[in-house]
Amino acid sequence: MRKKSNFHLISNNNVLKIKDKSNLLTASAKMRESLQILDQINGKANLIAFNAAIEGARTRGRLDSFSIVAEQILTQAVRNVELSEKLGQLVKKLHNVALRSTAARYYELSEDLIDKLDRNLFGRNCDVQAWAVFEANIKCLHEVNKLRSELDFKKLPADELHQKLIANDRVKWVKDLLDKVMSIYHVYSDIVLVDKEGLIVTSVKRPNLIGKQNVSDTDWFKAAMAGELNVSDMDWDMNIKAFVVRYSVPVLDEHKECIGVISTRFNWDYAQEMIDNGHYDDSVQAYIISKQGLVLANTDTSGLGVYREPMNWLDAGKDSMSGYSGYTIETARNGAPVASGYAKTKGYNTYKGKGWTALILSRLGNVDYEHLLHRVSRNGVTNYNEYEYEEDNEKSESIESINNHENDKSIKKKIESELVNDELIECMHNINELVDQINTTNHETNMLAINAAIQAGIAGTEGESFGVIAGEIGGLAEKSVAFVSKVNMTTKDLQTAVTSTVAARLSDAARDAADKIDRMLFERFCDIQAWSQMAVFRKATESGSDLNFQASDLLAKIQKIYEVYHDTFLVDATGKIIASALRRELIGQNQSNRKWFQDAIQGNVYYSDVYRSNTVNALTMTFSAPVTTWDGKIVGVITSRFNWDYIYDIIDAVIVDSKSRVNLVNSDGILIGSSDREQILEKSFKHLKAFTLLHQGQSGVHNEIDSSDGREYSVGFCKGKGHNAYSGKGWSVIIRRLNERVKDGIATLEEDKLQEGNVSHNHNNDNELKLKKVG
Repeated sequence: MRKKSNFHLISNNNVLKIKDKSNLLTASAKMRESLQILDQINGKANLIAFNAAIEGARTRGRLDSFSIVAEQILTQAVRNVELSEKLGQLVKKLHNVALRSTAARYYELSEDLIDKLDRNLFGRNCDVQAWAVFEANIKCLHEVNKLRSELDFKKLPADELHQKLIANDRVKWVKDLLDKVMSIYHVYSDIVLVDKEGLIVTSVKRPNLIGKQNVSDTDWFKAAMAGELNVSDMDWDMNIKAFVVRYSVPVLDEHKECIGVISTRFNWDYAQEMIDNGHYDDSVQAYIISKQGLVLANTDTSGLGVYREPMNWLDAGKDSMSGYSGYTIETARNGAPVASGYAKTKGYNTYKGKGWTALILSRLGNVDYEHLLHRVSRNGVTNYNEYEYEEDNEKSESIESINNHENDKSIKKKIESELVNDELIECMHNINELVDQINTTNHETNMLAINAAIQAGIAGTEGESFGVIAGEIGGLAEKSVAFVSKVNMTTKDLQTAVTSTVAARLSDAARDAADKIDRMLFERFCDIQAWSQMAVFRKATESGSDLNFQASDLLAKIQKIYEVYHDTFLVDATGKIIASALRRELIGQNQSNRKWFQDAIQGNVYYSDVYRSNTVNALTMTFSAPVTTWDGKIVGVITSRFNWDYIYDIIDAVIVDSKSRVNLVNSDGILIGSSDREQILEKSFKHLKAFTLLHQGQSGVHNEIDSSDGREYSVGFCKGKGHNAYSGKGWSVIIRRLNERVKDGIATLEEDKLQEGNVSHNHNNDNELKLKKVG
């Protein structure tokens, strides 16, 4: 009987630790060292062959058998040299592929980072558009325009104009409203409202600017007044004394005419936080760089590290400035080799991005290397695979073959690290085949030695020299065994290292997916609270049907801006739907028996687990918040139905190998999302050891056998922690990969079944991951 598999955990860090990521390079270095043994064998064999040739020539005509053996020994020595040269080339290739595997991992981490940032900035894109339709903003700008017609603002002293504006009820109303909205989202440094002449009429955090500062000469104001949604690059705001990104849109009146601009200041600390939460090890630096190559954020703890200089001193930085994504092996300015991965922004949804790049750089230590530049995509368009070597300009056939099937949805495209790991396995297989040939050749040579020894014994004193030669050849057999053993050991080390990189990716991906889902739902949690502050909704719950039409129209406008909702409803204090973004036929239905209504009408912000809604005929989540008057009286509830396809979008974007499946489970272990969409709300993962570990507060990756199908899987798992004020629902991401056995460098899926719950599991200790528990 085979022993039951142990459970293993590795660190849930978002990148391989120094010792782990160097395993590939260490193993490839050992393989190169093993060539020294072969060189010694070949050197000795050549010497023996030379001596055998001399003896064969000396005894020719008297002992012809010696001459024949001598020729055979020489032939075998020449063959060994040829095989040794081929092996040297393969080992060199293996080393280069090992380096590429390291760099490919950093490319995937950079993709994770830029995608997370893009999704966050998409939310900021939507917020400013939604807030532009606040009735308070429109009425405030009308009020300022009226004051401008009554007073000559240009002749009025700045302090006097400031006092008049901050004392105005409309200005106070807007400032209080925007202040409340800022406190909901947490991620803004300021929100300003500007009239059509460029005068700041409201600033939440800098009220001293009201009536005193004119911004009509700024690019963001000009662009917004021209009807654009303007997103600035990250820069320093002198008034706030902080790094920000500005989002600016026109404020339109009821006649669709621009009467001013609303502009937010996204706090760049929240972008820096995404890097800081990466948990990169000491050898790694992560950067966000601008289209011009300037550093916008990084992991450098010695200071801000912003705007120091362009990153064009690095090939990866230079290449990203040309719109490419990919990875490199190159030389840093200090002459040391580094591996880097870089990913260009693709934007997200209606947010097109600013041309920024996430770049992750790691020191490689003292290793031999060849310069490599591998491009994966350009300007966000994938299927652009190109290698540039110092000495080799080949394209990868395996990559091309995968991409030829890109349009076949039944075939999951292989990720970069998987493609490189496939090459590693192929290299190992080729090395093993070659070593087998060398071993066969040495065995044949040893047989010749035995034959020579026999002939020498028969010849007596005439064959003594050949007897010595035969003994020398026998000695080579021992070195040959040592050589083969060392290669086999190194191959096992390489297999373990490849397994470690795959396992680390599962851990990385589970953590990244859980974080993205939490951030997505945090935005929805904030949205519903912000919308509840809109005066139109408050009035609609208190007043007549005309306002209900206005409320429905406003809900429809918001829905169009955000695009992530099935529908949004407004419900009065009795539970009756009085407005809807899309499903107007539902107006009049009573929802007072629903938990979302009962919780929100008590003053709570409510969010459900995922469920299948008959109303929207799809998977959804409900978010609800109370609608209150200015004195705090609850007069209704606003509720949204989140489109679950946007969770699937996150799941589909997870970068894992083609054999892995991504699963999202709720706190009861029920499947609520997966990459194959099968058995949603039906399948349970509660029986998995990974689920138990999750509820013990652990995360990482381990191997376990699923008792439901008898197969062994590598499982990456991470429990969502919520984000900011959103505490989450206790969901977890579980990524499973059917384990493979690697034999002679060939990967085959584990198909063994369990019998009556007994675990059948052959684990060579040399192949097992060195894993540690994480609390």
